[in-house]
Amino acid sequence: MSSGKPKEHAETIQFVGVSDLKVAEQEAVHAITEEYVQKFKHTSTPFNQLVVHVKCYNPEGQRRKYSVHVRLIHPNHTFESKADDWSLSPVMHQAFEDIIKQMHHKLHTDVTRPR
Repeated sequence: MSSGKPKEHAETIQFVGVSDLKVAEQEAVHAITEEYVQKFKHTSTPFNQLVVHVKCYNPEGQRRKYSVHVRLIHPNHTFESKADDWSLSPVMHQAFEDIIKQMHHKLHTDVTRPR
C-alpha cells in the first residue's frame, strides 16, 4: 500500500564549462537555470537530471560567442537543446524555452489543449 504521498524525485543539476566564464557570467547562468528549474517544478514536471553545458568561443577577443547545450533527463524521456549567440542571457533563455516547447509537445503539459 502506498502512503498517499507522491514519490520524491531526486533532481540533479550539473554545470559543464561554467567555471571557464567570468564571475558575472557564472552568476547569470546559475540565476537563469534556477529560474527555469522553478518553472519545471511549477508545471509539476519532475526531472532526474539537468545538464547545462556552456562553451565560450574567442574568450580573449573583443566579441565572445556562447554555445549552450541543455539536456533534461525526464523519467520517461530525454530532451536536448542547443543554441548559440553573441550574448549569454538570450542564448540561455532560447535553449531553455526550446526544452519547454519539446516538453509541451511530447508530454502534453499544455493545459489549453484538451486531452
